[in-house]
Amino acid sequence: MSFIGTSLVRAWMVLTALTQAFGTVLVTGWMILSALSDVYGMDLGVVGKVYPVVEPDALAELQRRAEKINLETVLATKDNAFSAYRPKDLHTLPTARVPRAFNVDLTYTVPEDILDQHGKVVYPRGYAFNPLEVIPFPNTLIFLNGKDPLQKQWFQASPYSNNVSVMLILSDGDFLGLSKSLDRPIYYLTNSLASRLKLSAVPSVIKQRGKRLEVEEIAIKN
Repeated sequence: MSFIGTSLVRAWMVLTALTQAFGTVLVTGWMILSALSDVYGMDLGVVGKVYPVVEPDALAELQRRAEKINLETVLATKDNAFSAYRPKDLHTLPTARVPRAFNVDLTYTVPEDILDQHGKVVYPRGYAFNPLEVIPFPNTLIFLNGKDPLQKQWFQASPYSNNVSVMLILSDGDFLGLSKSLDRPIYYLTNSLASRLKLSAVPSVIKQRGKRLEVEEIAIKN
């Protein structure tokens, strides 16, 4: 059984349901994008008193040591390591051959009784609810194979490429190189996310339609 304050129960359930559907990384990215849409460009003012640097010798020593490091070699080594990275649960998908669209229901079923701080059952085990009825999903998810030139060209030529609310997710390919060329964050598709969203081919586009997510598989013409 879970004990949660009454005012936090709903928020906790929504966050749990979204994390079950999208995973922690995507939910965090979604929350960051939502926050930036509200506060981007806001003047935060000055917080606290600003003091001058009182250790110039320490800074000079750091600079002296930094000059001895071949920064280009270090960065190239790190870039190569990042480019070779693939998550262990990376989910690869075949290329879509025919256009197809279907809906995904994110309804979440509570696995155990949710109690408030007084021990009263607020939501019983087996209670089901759809998080999209509580909070909208404003982002668009794009899934593609980063190794496929046609899919990369399709994305760059699409209106999604300049939309900051779009989250790009790879079923394969070099996330670092693509992130640099497209100047945007890149994520990897995991087995659990592919299963929850019933993905079977790329490129795929996911948007909220009413109380469900709509998955559209794009068949790119050569």
